[in-house]
Amino acid sequence: WNGKPVQQEYTFPQFKVVLEDMHRRFPNWNVAGKLMKWAREHPAVVALQKQPKMDRPPTKKALLIGINYSGTANELGGCINDVRSEMRVLTNVFGFPQENVLLLTEDQNDSSKLPTC
Repeated sequence: WNGKPVQQEYTFPQFKVVLEDMHRRFPNWNVAGKLMKWAREHPAVVALQKQPKMDRPPTKKALLIGINYSGTANELGGCINDVRSEMRVLTNVFGFPQENVLLLTEDQNDSSKLPTC
């Protein structure tokens, strides 16, 4: 490093290597601390942090559990129907992909979808 500003853009892994090298060569410089201070105060960085992340939409996931406690003294009615209705709302209204909604109810034949042991 010759003390002149560098105009090259770095990927994060490249930048990390440079920082680690600087920290190893100049341990008293507190490079990471100075960069963090700069990042908190620099107007361009602050403005970038306030922008919404548009690179990809968030992944929507849901876990729905319906237990009627069938065959017990505490049996409830409608819990399984409720979560099935909630699943339809999540997928049809709010755009959740069906494969990202895990439905656990005690009336399913698949043991991996049972809500209790």
